[in-house]
Amino acid sequence: MGVAEVTAKTACILVLQGGGAMGAYHIGAFQALREYVFEPDWVCGISMGAIIAGNVPERRLERLDAFWAAISQPVVMSAFDSVPFRISEHKLSFATTLLFGQPGFFTPHSLNT
Repeated sequence: MGVAEVTAKTACILVLQGGGAMGAYHIGAFQALREYVFEPDWVCGISMGAIIAGNVPERRLERLDAFWAAISQPVVMSAFDSVPFRISEHKLSFATTLLFGQPGFFTPHSLNT
């Protein structure tokens, strides 16, 4: 084995795809990586992954948290914590998202008559 083979470092690349639920996973997984002081050499991503890739390492978690807080809606009926109330809350959340979008993230297009 030559000296170049021993001293060469393999680059670590983190590639992240998009999607709403995937974004929640990205935050948790990236936070776990940071807790273990792991920093990839390259980051590529779309959607939530782009927030990670598009910010300097020391601001990535802060920016992810801020974005997630901006697009998340508070739980309305959690105090009741029963299955019928949770089902109703999910239906209400679906309906309001369908009609009004997700503030800070997207708004639906108006119907094309």
